[in-house]
Amino acid sequence: MKLLRRLFKPKSERDYQKLGPSIAEINGITEDYVRFSESDFKAKTEEFKERLRNGETVDKLLPEAFALVKAACMALVGKTWDVAGIPAKWEMVPYDVQLAGAIALHCPCDRVPAILT
Repeated sequence: MKLLRRLFKPKSERDYQKLGPSIAEINGITEDYVRFSESDFKAKTEEFKERLRNGETVDKLLPEAFALVKAACMALVGKTWDVAGIPAKWEMVPYDVQLAGAIALHCPCDRVPAILT
């Protein structure tokens, strides 16, 4: 049975494996962004907008944009805001499987390796 499972993996597992290189790329870029200040995050966002205006596609920006969001989440961990009179502490950083879900929502898995390479 184990042999059959290795030979015939479920589609969800195969799809997730296809996303592995893209997730690794996002995580690698995140390492470059983790030391960003608030002004660096804003500047990078403006850079993305400019690149889009100049014709770069959202598909091409996706790894960098997702990495920026992940780095921003990491920068916010432990900070607290008042939400409707209740203190809310930020404790969220996207897991790899959540990155995979976000990529899958952006495009079909059969297209992912081509657009993120």
